[in-house]
Amino acid sequence: RAGRAAGVPGPRPLLSEQDPRELAEPFLMMERIAGRQERSTSLGGRERAVARDMGRVLAAMHRIDPATCGRPAELALEPRARVLARIDQFQTLWNENQTVPSVIAESGYAWARANVDRLDDTTVLVHGDFDLRNVLIDGDHLSAVLDWERSHVGHPAEDLAYCRRDMEDMGVWDLFLESYRAHGGHAVTEPMLEFFRVWGNLFRNASGSRAHNGYVTGLHTDFLMGSAGFIELPRIQRQ
Repeated sequence: RAGRAAGVPGPRPLLSEQDPRELAEPFLMMERIAGRQERSTSLGGRERAVARDMGRVLAAMHRIDPATCGRPAELALEPRARVLARIDQFQTLWNENQTVPSVIAESGYAWARANVDRLDDTTVLVHGDFDLRNVLIDGDHLSAVLDWERSHVGHPAEDLAYCRRDMEDMGVWDLFLESYRAHGGHAVTEPMLEFFRVWGNLFRNASGSRAHNGYVTGLHTDFLMGSAGFIELPRIQRQ
């Protein structure tokens, strides 16, 4: 609701059911909305228009007051302490799920802690997974931003760094960034973006290890999650 009020497109929520007795676990019902998932190779000449709209939408998201989104524990922390807490959280997840130790991952977490001072105190609502995989595109504009389960209070450079690869694949990174800033987005520096490029791979590696290694070792039995982890984990570790 906060996103829709700020101009972030998405389906209207119809029902939020917290009682697990209805369908065995809590669930959310939303309206069906027009649009489809696209890839950088499927836009067929719409790259520039889509990049401008993604910049506009991300700027609108980053203008949402995080205090309206029910996250008092995150807001109670100082900005750098908040980042360090997330580093601790995902390193713990990695340590609990890794089956093969990784010097690259361990050095990555050490690098992230040593470089957290690259960030300033700018605080926004971060989507955490904002790229072409998690938006619907209707024609040449975004019709919905999806998959908010990784949203949190954080720094705007995190979302910008996360979607940079898609924008660069389409050759429109500068255009996307120009649109983001023109619509009220925050100023970020290359060192900030570099920090979150490294961090993005670290947290994806931890999540991928839970999906893949958890299935291999019997911690969960979700075949689809295990299959995704089998594909994603080696790719992320190469990055």
